[in-house]
Amino acid sequence: MPYYLVTHTSLVETLDEATAAHAVAKNLRVADQIPFTVKLDSEHITHIVVSQPPEDRPFFGSEEAVEPTGVDEGVRVAQGSSPPSGQHRLPINAKVILLLIASLSLGLASGLMIL
Repeated sequence: MPYYLVTHTSLVETLDEATAAHAVAKNLRVADQIPFTVKLDSEHITHIVVSQPPEDRPFFGSEEAVEPTGVDEGVRVAQGSSPPSGQHRLPINAKVILLLIASLSLGLASGLMIL
């Protein structure tokens, strides 16, 4: 099972970092829809908007912890193709090393042909 990096980005104007974090947390609790970016790797990035039904949202003044719910996936804005399950993708540095090895092998083979 692959790991995904799931992020939400909000731009808020506040006095300091702590206030900004509290403001975004408060906005996420009461928002109807929340946009997320889901990354499998640098090539497979999906933007998803998740709808949060009103009954799953706490009251505005509530300070209780919000447990993750079975929130349905909303609108898919963009989607990269994900690799089939069971197949593992090579990281970019492994691809670069393989390309370097192939280039060196080709160079050595062509050098031997000249001799």
